[in-house]
Amino acid sequence: MISLLPFSLKSKLILWLMVVASTAHAQFRLFKGIDEIEITGGVSSVSFMNELYDEYTENKLGHRVGIGAGWEMNDKFSFCSGVFLERKGIDRHYTAKYYDVQVEDFRMGEVDENTNLDYVTVVLAVKFSLTKERNLFIESGPYSSYLFKAQSITQLSWQGKMAYDAKDYYKKFDFGFYLRVGYAIPSDRTWNLMIWSSYCHGLVDVTKEDSTTTAFHDVKNQALSVGLSFCFK
Repeated sequence: MISLLPFSLKSKLILWLMVVASTAHAQFRLFKGIDEIEITGGVSSVSFMNELYDEYTENKLGHRVGIGAGWEMNDKFSFCSGVFLERKGIDRHYTAKYYDVQVEDFRMGEVDENTNLDYVTVVLAVKFSLTKERNLFIESGPYSSYLFKAQSITQLSWQGKMAYDAKDYYKKFDFGFYLRVGYAIPSDRTWNLMIWSSYCHGLVDVTKEDSTTTAFHDVKNQALSVGLSFCFK
């Protein structure tokens, strides 16, 4: 099956599987040495990065939930990994020309398009503690995502609402850079509450549009998130 895939897709699939496999292997090998388990959830402001899209798009509400683990390397640095369910996408509002059969002529109408892209995301990161108590930190690293659902809901002023599967218009894999800042509320218990904010910056075009036939190419995901985590030591 893999040999029948295009080279670019095959290489991305292999790379994504290598990241997932290495993460799983590391977690299995170091399971007994885990210093922290994190159960996390938050809301996101998501959009696409593209100059032409910016003219008629709005940030939309997404989410980020998942579980992570951390291994302390020394007093300042930790290695972290996690698996998350994320919703990204875009809201668009623009005008379009349509043919009105009643007057037998073209008219301009309003279009509202809401696209939801649901991903499973694997993150590998290095955490740096900014305080001796290790409660204030910054972490960063790469992320890799697999698109398991894509849906667009379009409202046409001249026709009404319609929903359709949009997976044929978006690539299955996304790669990018992840940055998070957080503060863990001090506690004497075996668990504590963490407040965090993160930013994900996509590095690859997520659309399948042919750049030679459309202006809307080089479209990348971005997401700014805030949330809470329960951390168990």
